[in-house]
Order: sequence, then C-alpha cells, then structure tokens
Amino acid sequence: PSPHLTTREMLSFFNTTFDFQEPWETVAIMGAHTLGTLSRTNSGFNGPNGWLSNTNRLDSNYYDNLIGGSLTDFTNDNFERMMNAGNWEMTFYSNSAFGTPDRWEWERGANPHFIMLNSDIALVRDLEGLIDDEDGQVSQCQFRCDRNGGTGCARPRCPHAAETFDIAAEYKHDNAKFLQDFQTAFTKMLEAGSDTEVGCSIPPCPIPGTFPTASPTLPQPSGSPTLPQPSSSPTPNPSKAPALAIVSEQEYDAIDADIAALSNDNTPFFSAFASAWGKATTNGLGDLVPLVSSPTSSPTRTSSATPTLPQPTGSPTLPQPTLSPTSKPTNSPAFAFVSEQEYDAIDADIAALSAAFGNDNISRAHFLGGIVRLVAHDFMDFDITNEAIPMGSDGCIDMDHPDNSGLPQDVWCDGCPLTEVYDNNFSHISKADFWIAAANAVIRIASNNELNLKNDYVSGRVDAESCVDQGARLPAASGCDAVEGVFVERLGLTRTDAVALLGAHTIGRGNEDFSGHHGIWVDTEAQSVVWNKRYYEEFFRRAWIPRNRNDPAVQDWTWGGNNDDSPRFFLNTDLCLAFDIEVTFPCCSDTSQGQNCDRNGQVLRNTQCASYPAGSPREEFADAVELFAGLRAGGGFNNDNTPFFSAFASAWGKATTNGLGDLVPLVSSPNDNTPFFSAFASAWGKATTNGLGDLVPLVSSPNSFPTPLQSSSVPTFGTGTADGSTSPTSSPLTATSAPTQLQTSSPSAASRSPTSGPTSSLTSKPTSGPTVSPTSKPTPPPSVLSSCQDVPSFIHNGKVKDCVW
Repeated sequence: PSPHLTTREMLSFFNTTFDFQEPWETVAIMGAHTLGTLSRTNSGFNGPNGWLSNTNRLDSNYYDNLIGGSLTDFTNDNFERMMNAGNWEMTFYSNSAFGTPDRWEWERGANPHFIMLNSDIALVRDLEGLIDDEDGQVSQCQFRCDRNGGTGCARPRCPHAAETFDIAAEYKHDNAKFLQDFQTAFTKMLEAGSDTEVGCSIPPCPIPGTFPTASPTLPQPSGSPTLPQPSSSPTPNPSKAPALAIVSEQEYDAIDADIAALSNDNTPFFSAFASAWGKATTNGLGDLVPLVSSPTSSPTRTSSATPTLPQPTGSPTLPQPTLSPTSKPTNSPAFAFVSEQEYDAIDADIAALSAAFGNDNISRAHFLGGIVRLVAHDFMDFDITNEAIPMGSDGCIDMDHPDNSGLPQDVWCDGCPLTEVYDNNFSHISKADFWIAAANAVIRIASNNELNLKNDYVSGRVDAESCVDQGARLPAASGCDAVEGVFVERLGLTRTDAVALLGAHTIGRGNEDFSGHHGIWVDTEAQSVVWNKRYYEEFFRRAWIPRNRNDPAVQDWTWGGNNDDSPRFFLNTDLCLAFDIEVTFPCCSDTSQGQNCDRNGQVLRNTQCASYPAGSPREEFADAVELFAGLRAGGGFNNDNTPFFSAFASAWGKATTNGLGDLVPLVSSPNDNTPFFSAFASAWGKATTNGLGDLVPLVSSPNSFPTPLQSSSVPTFGTGTADGSTSPTSSPLTATSAPTQLQTSSPSAASRSPTSGPTSSLTSKPTSGPTVSPTSKPTPPPSVLSSCQDVPSFIHNGKVKDCVW
C-alpha cells in the first residue's frame, strides 16, 4: 500500500486485498511497524532508528507513541489528554542523490529521531483531503495542539480518526489484546495471499513433495572400533528401509536403550581413577593413616550470626540485623538467577537497615536515596545508538568520575552497609541484579507497600568488568537538553517516562560536599523518606527562584525554606520539566506569590518563568508533571498516587532492562534449573532443525505415514502482482526495508511444519519436491501416473489425497 493513505483509504485497501472486514484488523496489522527501520536508499524515508526506540520487539509501544495519556490506566483519560501524544512534526527530505522519491515524513526527537508515515498517523488522525497527492505533505493541520480544543495554535490540530482512534487507544493499554488481534489479522493476511493454483479447492494449499522408496546401505568406516552389541535389538531392522523415514516413538526408545546399554558400565574408569587419585594425593608423603574411629579433639564451632559491619567515617551508624534472612551458598556460582527467597531476603535486609535509623530522617534519606541513585547511575549510561558499547544495567560504575561522587563514599564502598550485605550473603548473584532488588525494596518501604515492584522484577544481568567513560554519559544538571539527550535519545524512553523516573527525587537529599547542591526536593525531612507524588506538587506550591547564580557549576533553584539545615532546592533538570527556563532566566516560577519571588538580592516578582509554547515537544514534560501532581482545576491537589506509580513502574522496567535479553522472573529456589533448561531446550530445537522443513513429531509406529501439515507461518510479507509472482516490499506494510522475500513459485514458500514442532528457519532448506509454477497445476511424472501403489492415500481437511494428487 501507499505510505500516504488516509484512514478510509487504508481500511479500503486491507478490505479489498486481505478481506479485512473490521477496522481492528487493520489497526492491529499496522502494529507490525514496531519492528524494522527505513532507508532513504530503499524507500526514500529517513528512518534508520525505525518507528520506535526498540526495533526488534513486537509489542503495543507503537500505539503508545500515537495516543496520549497514562500508559497503564486510561479510565480517567479524557479525549483531549489522549489526543495530546508526543508531538509529531512533518520533515522534508530531498532524495535526488539516492535515486528515490522525495519524501515528507512525520518525526519526533533528535539524534536519534523516530518516524511515522501518513499511513501510521491516519490511525489516530483523519487526513482525508489534507495529504498532498504529489509528495504526501500535510500542511493544513498539525498533529498536536492542546489549546482551545485543538484550534488555538498556528495551525489547527488534525481531526481525530473516528473509526480507528479508540482501537489504537485500547491496544496502547492492553498489550495482550494487541498481540492476540495481531495474530488473528496476520494469519488472515497470510491465508488470503496463499497460492491457490496447486490442485486443491480450499486454500491455503500445501505444495506436494516426493518421497523416495529405498535407502542406500551405509558403509562402515575401516578401522572402526568393535562395539559390544545388545543381545537383541529392541526393534528389528526393516527389510526395506526407506531413504526417508519418520522416527516412531518405539524406535526413539530403542535408540535410547541401545545407548544406555553401551555406556552404563563405569567400572573400568572408576577403578583406574581411584588408583591414580590415591597415588597423586599421597605423592611424597609418609605417615598417612586411614580414617580413625573418632576424632581426637572436638573442632571449634563457629557462630552463625552475621558479624558486625564496620562503619565508614562520617557515615551514619547503622545497627545490623542479628541474622541474615538467607545464608550465602557454600559453592557460589559465577552467575545465578535470583530466587523469590533471595529477593525477599534482600528486601528484609534493606528494611532492617532502614528501621535502624529510628527518627534520624537525614541519615535515612541518605541511605534510601543513595540506593535508588546507585541503580539510576548504572542504567543511565545506556546508549541505544552505540552497538559496540551500549552499557546499561551492568553493575559497573566509574566511581572516580565526579558525577558519581557520593556513591563510593556513602553507598557502595568497603564497610558501607549495602556492600557488606551483598558481600556476606548475595555475592553469588550479579551486582546489577542485587542493586535493583535493593532499590525495589527501598521503593516498597518508602511507599508504605503501595508500590511493590516484586512481580515485575527480572534477573540474569551480567556485571561488566570495566566501563570506561561511564560517568560522561550521565545527564548534567544543566536543563532539559540533558534530560532529552539521556532519557529520550540514548535510553529510547518517552518524555513522560523521563518525568516519572525523575520523580525518584521525592526521596533522598543533595550533599554539597559531593554534588555542590545541598538540601531536599520536598518540604520536610519526614517527607524526604516517603515515596509519593509530593515532588510534583512542589512545582506548583512554591515560587522557585535561582540560587548560586554566580557559579554556573552549582546553580540551582530554591524557594527560601531553610529550616533544619536542609534548604529546599530544585535542579535545572527538575524545574525545566514544567517551565521554559532557557527562554526566561532569571525568573520566578509563580509571580502571584509576590514577595516570595524577591529573595537573596533578586527582584523577580514581575518575571514569570515561561511555559512551553503550543506544539513544543516539551509540552509532554509539563503535561506529565501536572498529571502526576494531581493538580485540580480549581486549585489544590488530589490524593491519588496511581498515575505516578503506574508510569514509574513502566519506565523503571524499561530503563533497568534496556538492551538486555534473556532476563527471567524470580525463580522458585536458588537451585532452580528451569530457566536454563527451558532456554537450552529452545536453543537445541532451533539448532537441530535449522534450515530444515517438513519435520514432524514422533509417529505412532515405524511404518506410519505422517499426514502433511500446513505451514502455520510465512516468514515475510509479499505483494501480489498481476502475473501471480511476488515482489519484495520495503516493509511489512509500507515502503521500508525488509528481509529477502520468498517467492511463491518455490516449494519452500508453503513448506509444511507441525504446529507442535520447532519453528522452521526463515531460510528453508530446499525440499526434493518439484518446482511448482503458481499459475498452473503440476503434472505428475509418468512413473507416478502408471504406478500409484507406493504411497497410500490419506485424508486431509476432509478430502482424499491419493498418489496422483
């Protein structure tokens, strides 16, 4: 299809071509654009980073980039909020140097940017009569405008697509529903495009192959060792062995028994090993004696209690738990998945250390906030654009870099309580997995159990041995350029995700000895150890003014609260989420508070910090701050933490797994082999069937003939042409890059594979069947026509399949 279809045209195309009767089928199949990239040399579209940040995962994130509002709960999202998704803006590319058409495309973000085509935007915007027929430009409206119901901007907001908008919104919030509907629509698409000219009346039809009737005798290599034979073979050798035979369950068990008969006697090896081991372990030694009847003295028994952990100088004194919830395994593996028992033990240890502070909220804020900061500094170095050294949650932090100052002094150091807990009990798992479990415990404790991330936790991360220049990838405290550069461009998250993650500032405190920024983000010391939405409320409760203006390295914002030796402060990266401080500086965030804007020799009561202009991508920052704060239209705040908690859980999950595969949920016990066994079985199945088609599960007997099974999947999309051939498309749905297309004139295009067997490779090994033209029925060879007794007939899909067929 054209990449410039309107909603009506797109629904019509899929209806005509694939018999899609319902709009949801079209909306679901378009979700394939969560995969793949676009190339100017191929299609003319400039999309090297694809539609989304993760180009190799099929999920509903595609719709999240088209529909605004909360990711996890849309029951309270009104129409305007859902219309205010991330701002997509049209960009033009001249492709004369590439020999491809000039293109207009929708983009957001920069370095890398992401892309949508008109056919994508048409799922949520009705572009009827608004697309230029020659080049695809949409110039009369813009994707987003949140003023006066979409009419208060330089150009009005494009109208919403009434037939498909709500379906896209549903998929955004329900990934399982999207995948289910995608499977249904995808299967329907494959069946509609199947070859119908191979001799059956109910497509899709399998293409017949041939089955030789004799097998050559396998010669034995000379010099092969003589192996003892079982007294009788479990199954007799068939008198006429076919060249192609399917293995029966009886034969499989017989092979197993023969191997067992050849290999179950360890006696010669055991005897020789015992003799050699005895010689080796006594070499050169005299006066050794066999086991005596009883020990001559009782061994000293060691205490089972955990030793007292030494405290670093200047660190708050932390009493230790009397007993660790879990003991360190005797033999620690180099790599381990985290069990539920171990996760709960980490949580219990963090809770015990937190409770030990009593009423000392300053020390508790340092401890709790430091653990969350440790995890954030581990995952914020991820770079989606750096395939060679992506970093991410790998348990590696450059402790010498100034941006990590404070971590090696108070959080992760020899003698630091968190480090001692790890070294004593959990060093058999990776630091990356341990840090995240500890931070999850902090969030659960500080939220009073309202936000428990246990069910979302996965493990299997591997610690990196080095991370040179890790600190240089962390965001500076300069402003929203740094926020976008790290969270959006390098981590591949949305601006709403970034706002949610920065909500971690609701706990903890800044220390001028480490960062140059001193104080807390919220109103009181007690609030600085509570995980809730208070951080977002502070944007609107206070008149924020610049602090330390004469020193750009530590310049931040304050509202003048200085009680308890804890100044209240915001970083530039905080305040820029709600105000355009790059345009108006210095300024006051709320000039209606009058004299509160005039402090520290500054008179700013008449200089209001600007809001972001309509259509700015940073409006998404401000909208998220308002949503998480629970700002009421008439003033004040609600008491609902849900929008913040839901968005944080989603963003935290993305950030802590970025670039990592094969992570698993909590296992049942530290010795649970299930994740390894499952992964091995899957990999073994792929490796032993690579390039092979027409494999079937065990049959009932050695002489049974398996019923041909229709292929349940086709590797790639194709476009039918007038002559019945196929031509490769640039993407699953529109003009983009795609894998090599399988032609329908090849037998492998409709290869048969059992639904319960391993998935066949995209590149199938050629079968021995004849090449069948898609435009004519195959003519059986004369030998088959004259003698059709070698292959018995069978029933398939209610029809008799005989030798001539």
